Amino acid sequence: MFDEEYYSSEYEMSVTEKTLWNIPVTHNIDFDSSNASDKEIVTVTNNGNIVIKHAAGYMLFFSGNTLVGHDRIYFTDGDSELKPGKSVTKEMKSSEPYDSFIIVFTGHGTEG
Repeated sequence: MFDEEYYSSEYEMSVTEKTLWNIPVTHNIDFDSSNASDKEIVTVTNNGNIVIKHAAGYMLFFSGNTLVGHDRIYFTDGDSELKPGKSVTKEMKSSEPYDSFIIVFTGHGTEG
């Protein structure tokens, strides 16, 4: 507790702006998939010239019009990247038998 009444305080601040651009890159992703029992073997390739960071695939598995499973996995190397011209192959599994799937990719490129 203060013994005297508080009147004001002065501060000086300086700000440095850093520009970091998130570049859309999912249009550079190409994939191929083959069925193997209860899973899809998915190969993802970066056909662009920008590194894709945190490239992930989200797969929904369907039996007819019914959603029967889902899976998510990163298609990256040890640096959490999918480098230009490189491919990564992973398995995506369903908990139930399926006859079709939808896959969506996410990721971003940065520069700045």
